[in-house]
Amino acid sequence: PAYFYDYPFADNYDYNYQYDGGAYTGITVTSSYYANRYTAKQAEYLKAVGFYTRNSDYDCKVAIYLDSSVDDPTNGTLVAEQKCPQTYAGFHTVELESPVELKKGETFSVVVYQTDQEGNEVPVILDAKYLDAQYSNTSVACSGQSYVCHDGVVIDVGEEEQANCRIKAYTDKKIFVP
Repeated sequence: PAYFYDYPFADNYDYNYQYDGGAYTGITVTSSYYANRYTAKQAEYLKAVGFYTRNSDYDCKVAIYLDSSVDDPTNGTLVAEQKCPQTYAGFHTVELESPVELKKGETFSVVVYQTDQEGNEVPVILDAKYLDAQYSNTSVACSGQSYVCHDGVVIDVGEEEQANCRIKAYTDKKIFVP
């Protein structure tokens, strides 16, 4: 096998919203979409999102919803949607065609739709606390943070699995000019 790593500069964005941050723990679910719900810490612009594909040749689409509900990350105002098919497995950063303006305290969801070439649901890797004889992974998950949709049913994986989706939201400060 061959591997390729293409890392962007660390200072491309001012902030990185995420709940994951540990090692792969073996929790995999099949879903048509998965999502993270965040709250903007200040006035800023959502400029890009990051996510994983477990296998190659996925049809992917990202969608951004404002004021999404705690029960369903897609129950809000759809403000951005962008196709982003992925040829290779791994972590992907997708720059949004138009930045999404966020207000301080506003909730927003980053939803990643993934299917294989036949339109089937695909495996999604979750981040969770893990401990065994070789290594440990400390991760904290809360309800209302991460979701998967399997067979049309939305599941809060923070609540049900004590796990989070590996989705990132990259933002820049909104600069006010007097």
